[in-house]
Amino acid sequence: MAALSPTLTCKHCGHTAVGLALGTRCPTDASVLLAPEVLSEHPDDTLLGRVVGGKFAIVDVLGVGGFGAVYRAIQSPVGRHVAVKIIHPQNDTQGHLRTRFFREAKVVSRLSDSATVTLYDYGEGSDGQLYMVFELIEGRPLGAVLRGGRLSPDRVPPLLIQILGALAEAHRIGCVHRDLKPGNIMIARGTLGDETAKVLDFGIAKVGRGETPDPSLELSMETREGVVLGTPKFMSPEQARGQEVDSRSDLYSLGCVAYAMLAGRPPFDGGSAVDILMAHVGLAPTPFAPALGVPPALEAIVLRALAKDPAARFQTAEDMARALLDLVGGGRTSERMAAVPPPAPPLAQPQEPERTSQQMRGELPSVPVAPTARRPVGMAVAAAAIVVGAGVAAWSFLNAGTTPAPTHAPIPTPPIPESAPVPAPPSSAPPLPSAQVVTDPRPGPPATLPEVPQRIGPPPGSGDRPAKAANVPRTRPVAASTPGSKPLVVPEF
Repeated sequence: MAALSPTLTCKHCGHTAVGLALGTRCPTDASVLLAPEVLSEHPDDTLLGRVVGGKFAIVDVLGVGGFGAVYRAIQSPVGRHVAVKIIHPQNDTQGHLRTRFFREAKVVSRLSDSATVTLYDYGEGSDGQLYMVFELIEGRPLGAVLRGGRLSPDRVPPLLIQILGALAEAHRIGCVHRDLKPGNIMIARGTLGDETAKVLDFGIAKVGRGETPDPSLELSMETREGVVLGTPKFMSPEQARGQEVDSRSDLYSLGCVAYAMLAGRPPFDGGSAVDILMAHVGLAPTPFAPALGVPPALEAIVLRALAKDPAARFQTAEDMARALLDLVGGGRTSERMAAVPPPAPPLAQPQEPERTSQQMRGELPSVPVAPTARRPVGMAVAAAAIVVGAGVAAWSFLNAGTTPAPTHAPIPTPPIPESAPVPAPPSSAPPLPSAQVVTDPRPGPPATLPEVPQRIGPPPGSGDRPAKAANVPRTRPVAASTPGSKPLVVPEF
């Protein structure tokens, strides 16, 4: 609605007031004061300035139809702006409008989805006028939006998902809208600026038994087979034939709406109403032109909704909504989740074993060593081989009187600093501890010597403490062959 001037006028007595709120009554005749531009645009409307239902002051005209009109009203005493739908009694010669009117009120009163217009009140005035009071949607009908051009493909799926939410709720109570079209869908902006859709006008809805049936809804007028109700450009093939319809008929109509949103026109819009109805029955819709930029997945969803056979369409509004949610990435159906393989478990990282108190004392634990610990085993094997080799060499030396030639590369020993000379021990020195084997802690390939028991030798890092392994032979000192030389350490077997 255009912005109103700050001046309000009484259409009966001409009283004028400035700076008052809409809905203010005239102090002379208690009629509702109106904006001058509203009076000039609708000079003959008899409902402007009246109060409907004792609390809804009519202040503007929102739309006019063949059977009535929709008005903007102010609800007193709260001051809420609402939309009031009025059915003129002179248009209901056989009482069908009155029956359909109350059926719509009962249906909408049971719906609470955010994409369904909210019903506040309804009733019948003393003069026979029927009225329904809805939330006022500050937006535009989708039909008016499309007259300005088609929508971009990215705007369409979110709006369709909202509309499908409203249809899903209605279908659960057995309600088929039967007149889903751009003129019955309002497009508005939410609090955060997002685009929202609202489904209106369940006036020709067909009510049957749904998942949660209401017996009172089934007492209303039922449409006879062979009678065509709806808007030809958005009717399903079974609706065009006058046959019985179910919820899948609404999905076909929504497919027509989606086609119009993407292409700027319905799938069939040429010729007379009969030509259009016959096209719905027998012609396939034209695929979208590449220049429209409609994604193939979105086109497939729309064309499936437009299938001639109801069994080939989406069977429920929830099914179609899930397909759109998967398309835009806003939902993950169970099928889609099942197609995603579970994440692989993380690879186990090798960890250096902690040194136990037994290892700190040079004692080996009683548990066996894991066969996968190849590097510590290789070191132990090398240490054992060196100890055994040294003992054999010393024994041979004592028996032969000469030093045998080495059969392997000598083991390098760290040099002794000059500042700390080591004197030769006296011949009467007590027996030395068993030979200490120093292993190279640097990483390297495992030794290729033959396997020996893994309990031989102290663990790496045991320091200068003597090893107490069971298989390490005891040693005894042997007198040096020349004066001043160090005694040899010979293992005892």
